Amino acid sequence: GRAVVAKGGHLVSGSAVLTDTGVFSGSAQIDAVTRYEESITGNNSYTVTHNLGEDYPIVQIYDTNKFQTIPGIISASSANSVYIEFDSNFSGKVVIKK
Repeated sequence: GRAVVAKGGHLVSGSAVLTDTGVFSGSAQIDAVTRYEESITGNNSYTVTHNLGEDYPIVQIYDTNKFQTIPGIISASSANSVYIEFDSNFSGKVVIKK
């Protein structure tokens, strides 16, 4: 297979075959199986189930003003979930990438 990465959000050409998923021909299809996003609100700890099958995902957290935040703990609980803990109640968005 071949992957093309380009700044600006366009796919020049090509496709990819991933095991058990079929053929992908666009970045939106690839993003759908490699990225998970969830809004979180009102607690100081969260278990986020992303179902990406990744033991070491990339986890980014943003507050409601879109500032990136680093919590006290991020733990890859399993290949399909992460545990996140803050010092106090936190609301924002979690973005997880494979």
